[in-house]
Amino acid sequence: DPNFFDPGYTLAGSTGFTVWAGARFLLEALVTTTPPPQPDDNTSNNITTPNVALETWRPIFQNGGSILELGGGVGLLATGLAASGAHVLTTDLPSLVDHAIRPNLKRNAKLLSSSSSSPSSLQKDTTATTSPPAWLLSKNGSGKNINTPLPTPHRLGNGWASTMALDWSQPLAQQLNDHQ
Repeated sequence: DPNFFDPGYTLAGSTGFTVWAGARFLLEALVTTTPPPQPDDNTSNNITTPNVALETWRPIFQNGGSILELGGGVGLLATGLAASGAHVLTTDLPSLVDHAIRPNLKRNAKLLSSSSSSPSSLQKDTTATTSPPAWLLSKNGSGKNINTPLPTPHRLGNGWASTMALDWSQPLAQQLNDHQ
């Protein structure tokens, strides 16, 4: 692992450089609209039966909802949720933020900004906000990071995503502001 000697790196953090199957399934569940069952379906065995909880949350994710992701790994969920319209602050250990999440967000923002490479389902909504929400722009916790700017948020589809390295040995309240 090339990041083994980075400050704050742990072997537990090495799992973050992997795309887990569960992350893909979670992303699909959160952003994919489930078709309603047809009248002739046997709904007791139908895996496409809408999940009421997900159907309730999905509009929040797709309409500019604020999401704080703890342990973002390579940034798969942050990218997918932002592309569908959410505003996401994804966090992890410094080595993951610097060498996985931030580069992946930047790469995906560039890909999604090109209309020729962006799937029609991820085309930007021209009525969506053109600037990132304020809570994605700076750390403002009660600890040592007061008013420290976050890296520039990336526009992904209809939402925004930014990153923040967290020190898991410190309380979150000292690292995040009241809106994060």
